Amino acid sequence: MKTIITTSLSCLLVLLCWQSDATTLSQVYQDALKSDPSYQQANADWLAAKQNLNIARAGYLPVIQLGGSYNHSKASKYSPGGTRWVQAGTSGTWVTTAAGSATGTLTTHSYSITATQPIFNFSAWKDISQAQASVKAATASYLAAKQDLIQRTLSAYFTVLQDYAALRFNEASRKALYQTLLTNKEKYK
Repeated sequence: MKTIITTSLSCLLVLLCWQSDATTLSQVYQDALKSDPSYQQANADWLAAKQNLNIARAGYLPVIQLGGSYNHSKASKYSPGGTRWVQAGTSGTWVTTAAGSATGTLTTHSYSITATQPIFNFSAWKDISQAQASVKAATASYLAAKQDLIQRTLSAYFTVLQDYAALRFNEASRKALYQTLLTNKEKYK
C-alpha cells in the first residue's frame, strides 16, 4: 500500500511538472523532426541524392576554359661592326664595347577562350539515369522515415496522454478510497 502511494505521488509530481510545460501534438512532432537521428539521416541522404542529380546533369553543360599569359623580357642584340677595347680609368682595366649593339625590351600578351558543348555523351546520359534512380530511392527512404517518425511520435504522445488519464483516475480513486476510510473511521468510533 505504501509503495502504491509513493509511486502515485511520484507520477503525480512528474505529470504536474509536465503539465506546466504542456505541449501540443504539433509541437512534439516539430521537436521530433529536429532531433530524430534516423529521420535526419534520411533527409541528408535525400538532399545529397538530389544534389548528385544536378552534378550529373553538368555533363551536358558547356565547358568554358579561359587562359592568359604575360611575358616581359629584355634582350640585347649584337650586330657586327667590330669591337673596341677601351681603358677604363687609370687602373689598367680594359673593357670592350661592341660597335652597333642594341638593347631592347619585348613584351607579349596572349589570351584564349575555349568553349566546348557535347552533342551526345553516353556516359553523361547514363550518369543522369543513375542519379535519377538514386533520387527516387532516396525519396522513398525519406518518406518511409518520415512516416515512421509520425507513427512513433503519435504512439508516444497518445501513450503519455493515456498514462496521464490513468494517473488522474488512480489519484481520484485514491482520494475516494481515502474519503471512504475516513467515513468508516467516523462511523465506527
